[in-house]
Amino acid sequence: MDDGEVEGRIRGQESDPDLEGGLGNESVRSARRLVRVPGLGRVDVEVVPSRRVGELLRRTRSLAIAARWRLLALFGAFLATIPTWPALDGVFRNSPNFEAGELVLLVAIVLLVPIAWVVVDPGPGRLPGALLVASAAGWSFATRLWASWATPPAVDDVLRGYLAVGCAIVVTALWLDRHRNPIIRRSWLGLALLAVACAAVVALPAVGDASIPERDALLPLPRGIVIVTEDAGCESRGSCERGFQLTADDGADPQEIAGRLTRHLEDRGWRIGVEHEAKACRPLGYLANPYRTCVSIMHLRGPGTVEVLFHVFNPREPRIIY
Repeated sequence: MDDGEVEGRIRGQESDPDLEGGLGNESVRSARRLVRVPGLGRVDVEVVPSRRVGELLRRTRSLAIAARWRLLALFGAFLATIPTWPALDGVFRNSPNFEAGELVLLVAIVLLVPIAWVVVDPGPGRLPGALLVASAAGWSFATRLWASWATPPAVDDVLRGYLAVGCAIVVTALWLDRHRNPIIRRSWLGLALLAVACAAVVALPAVGDASIPERDALLPLPRGIVIVTEDAGCESRGSCERGFQLTADDGADPQEIAGRLTRHLEDRGWRIGVEHEAKACRPLGYLANPYRTCVSIMHLRGPGTVEVLFHVFNPREPRIIY
């Protein structure tokens, strides 16, 4: 079989209907390739994609464009948090002055909503993405310009408001698109992230004035220790105390009583003497809760009398100096 006969056979093949015409509104793109065939030498072949391949390519291109828009919105939401970064402390008149750990945690929670939307929505969703970027920017400027750590702290209120708005945007977008993309066809990971973000709206505890320490912070007492007097109250909205004056019914001296109480508090997680002598402090809450609680053990005048004082205060309260 010579080259002329091969060329005649190649040109004489019947056309494949899948290779003819256009693919929807797009025309078929062909490409010529020089293929080496054993025993025949090089053969010039025209490669034309079938309709099925064309649809696959078009769908892949559409998904790539959608993914690009979603990732662009996520990156935009991240950039929108810049006003809260420590580098801008002092630029704004009112500034909460976040610590590094606080900022990382807050920004992670803020980005939880855009991340959930990126994972759960397969389409480009330009409008929801733009709204999420705008809401993240609103959280940043509201936190800088309005929120503060002063009693009662407002950082938690701004965060809770942002999560409510962000969840409303994503849930509304999913509801309007439910006929084209039913919920059961959505990514379960994205739905789980969205559920976490929406649950945080009600799960985040509201932070108000300082609270009086509970009696069970010390009770029940170690064996042999009895309460002589007990006082509780608040000096201001950001500072409250509860004090116990204690003694031993077995005649133990103050040093022995203090030792028993120290071991009792250490069993409850207090690290007495680590930061201060006969005193320990720890955060009362996390995230947007600035309050701290401290306990101190002091010897009082009188035979066998020791005072244990629990103190809840806001160290970022500008009106209180510690």
